[in-house]
Amino acid sequence: MNCYFGLPSRKLDPSGSASITKIYKDAVKEGLEKGFTPVIVYISDDLISYFEDVFGEEGGIENYVSTKLNGKLKDPEEIIKERLNEHLEYIDDSSFFDICDETADEWIDHSDSWKFDSFLPSPDSFTGDPYLIEVPTRNPYEVFAWIPFCGFNECPDVDEMISLTKRWYEKYGAVPAQISFDTLSLYLSKPVSDRQESAEISKELFAVCPDIAFDCGGIEPFFASVYNSYCWQFWWD
Repeated sequence: MNCYFGLPSRKLDPSGSASITKIYKDAVKEGLEKGFTPVIVYISDDLISYFEDVFGEEGGIENYVSTKLNGKLKDPEEIIKERLNEHLEYIDDSSFFDICDETADEWIDHSDSWKFDSFLPSPDSFTGDPYLIEVPTRNPYEVFAWIPFCGFNECPDVDEMISLTKRWYEKYGAVPAQISFDTLSLYLSKPVSDRQESAEISKELFAVCPDIAFDCGGIEPFFASVYNSYCWQFWWD
């Protein structure tokens, strides 16, 4: 067993017989019994250097974690509203969030990559080596206090990310599952199958990470990737 800043971790072999998804889901079961939250982190020299700088500014990881866990969280609805208003300034289309049922159905029929058991993206998609880290908390949204990859480009800062993922965990059961230098995957054991609710979620996720929606090709294909999916993807370029 290796250590990530004092936390139990182990390097994964993505070429082994067990898929990344299976390894993660097994760790989730173990974490429920032992009181930790597992997260797969693609660790690179750049990521570790960034974390060292973040922790160093607070006098070490223990002080940093304490500060983040004991701080007052901003209202997640306010975060979403503010970020949505910022993005909408650059979108000259009042119908941007309108979803046509017929068109959406076509996208749903072709959007199945995150609908099945092996839902986590392939390790080939990332820079760095995959490690399974056991974060000592039963509250999945608190993992960002130990893994502060947030705050770059348009990515929310750590306080905002804790607040947002707390909201999505309490409402939908979404938990941080996989992190790389600029991506985040949230896992849902029970995908959201209500279309209206999925449309609202798509809008919230767009507010936090518009890049992934545009990368999908627009709000309708993005909605299709969220609807009935085990995994919500974020990518901040």
